[in-house]
Order: sequence, then C-alpha cells, then structure tokens
Amino acid sequence: MSDGQENLGLDPAEVFAQINACPKTGQVICHLGPIAHIAMRALVPGRLLPLLGSMGMVLPLSLGVALGRTGRVTAVEGDGGLLMCLGSLSTIASQAPPNLICIILDNNGYRTTGGQPTTLEPGGGIERLLIASGFTNVRTVSSLVDLEAALSWGCQPGLRAIVCLTRDPVYVPPAPTCDPRSLAREFMRFKCLDD
Repeated sequence: MSDGQENLGLDPAEVFAQINACPKTGQVICHLGPIAHIAMRALVPGRLLPLLGSMGMVLPLSLGVALGRTGRVTAVEGDGGLLMCLGSLSTIASQAPPNLICIILDNNGYRTTGGQPTTLEPGGGIERLLIASGFTNVRTVSSLVDLEAALSWGCQPGLRAIVCLTRDPVYVPPAPTCDPRSLAREFMRFKCLDD
C-alpha cells in the first residue's frame, strides 16, 4: 500500500468474520498465503476450500463449482491473484452463474510474494476491470457497515462482485497444519442452507 493508506480499508479478518456471520454466502473458496490462514480460523470446517499454493486460480475453480451445484459459492481472491488470471473474468461474466459471489480483496499489492505494488489504480481499477469484463453487478466497499450491506446484496440471485478495499491484517495466525485432501473432502461433503 502507498504511504498514508495503512489504516484505510478493512482488515481481511473482518471480511472473513462478516462472511462467516452470513450463512447465505454458502461455501467459500479463497486464495493462498496469510489470507488463507485467517480464513481457516474464521470459517467453520467444511465451508472453506483454501487454494494452498495456487495463486490466481480462485475464480476459475469457483466458476466450476458454482456451475456444478445449486448452493451459493463465494470466491475470495486477492487483487494480485485476479491479475494473474484476468481471462477468467470474461468467462465468468458470460456464464453468469446466479449462485456465485466474487469478492476481491484489494490491498493494492502482492502481499504473499513480498509486498510488490500492483499496477492498478487504488480504489477503482478492479471495479473497472470487472465491469469491462461483463460484470453488471459490482460494488466497492471499505467499511464494515458497507460490507454487511454488500454481502446481503451479494446473496441475491445473479452473479455479483464485491471489491473490498483492504489494509494489511492486524494479526496473521501461524500457518495451520492441514492435509489438502482432507480439506477437499470436507468441502465436498458440506451442505449449505440452499442445497
């Protein structure tokens, strides 16, 4: 993040706490690194599939899961991961699964790989990318109040995208020990409210 922005935006832990408090968000697929560690502590077992070691693959995988089931799927991707797989945006928009929410955590950098800045305009570049790719329902939020309203809006029928302007997490828990295969099995067995 650029100087002066360290205290602006949401802590990623706040985002996952709000997702967990909103059961209509269904199952969650999230990206790797410290954000996955936070998500694994915030969400109930089976509700989360963290893509450990697969930067940029949250949105394509979430599209496949959403097309293959009726329950709501929430994809949580970072701005860096989104930039690694831009082609997936137009595919998602053309398929427009009504049960998919795409949440993009925009901290304006690649935190997992060392904090390099992205090349997008802070606070607006991601929303414009989504709209240019064919998304018609997009909101950008930077406060808990706005996030709560956006999640309620996001659970309405139709493809939705929420860009969360975030700051660095206050606390990142240590990496949990986990078996990716058992995480995938729990995820496949989990039943959501709308299944």
